[in-house]
Amino acid sequence: MDATVAIGAGTALVGALLGSLGAPLLQRRLADRTSLRKERTVLYADAMLYVHFVNENLRLLVDPEGSPGTTAKEISQRDELQQVPDQMTARMRLLAHKRVRDTWLELLQAQENLSYQIGEDDPGFRQPGMDPMAAVPEGYMPVVRLRTASERFEKMCRNALGVAD
Repeated sequence: MDATVAIGAGTALVGALLGSLGAPLLQRRLADRTSLRKERTVLYADAMLYVHFVNENLRLLVDPEGSPGTTAKEISQRDELQQVPDQMTARMRLLAHKRVRDTWLELLQAQENLSYQIGEDDPGFRQPGMDPMAAVPEGYMPVVRLRTASERFEKMCRNALGVAD
């Protein structure tokens, strides 16, 4: 047998073996990527539900007159949603793209800052003797920051999943 033929046959045999072994590995890698994409999609959808809750609270804060009275069911839902950030943050750390994770943390920081400022009766909008349930001005910086963080987070989720507007 000629050396060239032997080398060619050996190469073909090695190629066939690697092809038959490589295909399952490639299929497994593709399945893993598909599974991760599905998990991220669920995570981002869950996070967007929480962002919807944040935006609804902002709407109530800025326009308390435009909202009906709070029902026991709404109070219960709000209590449940207060636990979401910790659970969601753990999932974000595990699954999310870095830029999504970063904007999630910015959103939580902006939300915490607004809660703190309002809880401290920040003189930025409340005057002594003012009704504590009075509307928070739309242009109040903690409100603007939270709204901006919410919009950025939604945009990052959509970009990370390749969703075009």
